[in-house]
Amino acid sequence: RTRPILTQPACNGAKCAALTNSRACSICCPTSCTWSPWSAWSTCSASCGAGVRDRFRKIDKKQTCGGSCTGSKSDKDGCFSYNDTDCTLSQWSAFTACSDDCGPGTKTRTRSVIKPATCKGKCFDTSETVSCTGNSHRDCTMGPWLSWSSCLEKCKVGIQTSTRAISSPAVCMLCTKPQTRQQPCGLANNGCQHICSNGACSCNPGYTLRSDGKTCTK
Repeated sequence: RTRPILTQPACNGAKCAALTNSRACSICCPTSCTWSPWSAWSTCSASCGAGVRDRFRKIDKKQTCGGSCTGSKSDKDGCFSYNDTDCTLSQWSAFTACSDDCGPGTKTRTRSVIKPATCKGKCFDTSETVSCTGNSHRDCTMGPWLSWSSCLEKCKVGIQTSTRAISSPAVCMLCTKPQTRQQPCGLANNGCQHICSNGACSCNPGYTLRSDGKTCTK
């Protein structure tokens, strides 16, 4: 600080005291804050079409003495993203049996979508049908043979039969296994007292022909 001399010294008057006076002081100059560089943009929020992306920054140096700090710590911007990926599918199942056991038919196999397609990605068929020819030929299955029938002839060789039932029918073919069987039974003149042929009868050994010509006696 300073002051003026109001009256100059006269004659041998004392010299005027100091006209200036100073002391230490500090000055606060306002400074604005400083920002770091912007970060890279984030990934677009949309995977197929319009979305939003962000970027960020921080204050490297704060403002002083009432200085300003303008700006934002974050920034948003519109963006477009087209992440085209095809769907992910499981393995094919085994084919079904042919729809016709005995001839032309179809069989099908399937698979499932594990992860759907995104954006403009593709997804492929989850079922497949192809032609097939049934080949399930199987012969019949038979039950046990029943007992032989009684011999139909008394005085000569005859035929007796035995039958059995089909327990499981044939598939795609005719049953090839017989349901009836035959075998000879009895003997010529077995247990008979006489033999007749063309109206003439004779007796077995040990028998005598009666007078009627048709029966025998011991």
